[in-house]
Amino acid sequence: MIRARHTESYVYLILLTAFTGKGNYLRGMSEGADDFVTKPFDMDELAARIRVGERILSLEHKISRLEGLLPICAYCKNIRDENNNWHQMEYYVADRSNAEFTHGVCPSCIEKMGGTRVRNIE
Repeated sequence: MIRARHTESYVYLILLTAFTGKGNYLRGMSEGADDFVTKPFDMDELAARIRVGERILSLEHKISRLEGLLPICAYCKNIRDENNNWHQMEYYVADRSNAEFTHGVCPSCIEKMGGTRVRNIE
């Protein structure tokens, strides 16, 4: 039932059971457990397995962040969508979030433009 829920983050499950043996281990894993501990359990072993679970969840979080990277053109800053279409960054982000954009000119660009003063508009 936990695996059937659609949650934002992964739930790491350690099955604690009195059943032993390869068949029960395989059944527990096929039912969705990430790890398996038999009773009576050793607290040090359980702590080690929890640390392993924390490492796996940390890696899963990093992978999730990497999947969220945007394919962006290094020159024009347009973003490629899932259909290989290119969009201006502002439109791409605005269509997929509640973000609203205001535009100004940063100090580096003012300098590149010869020091012309440009006022930020908000």
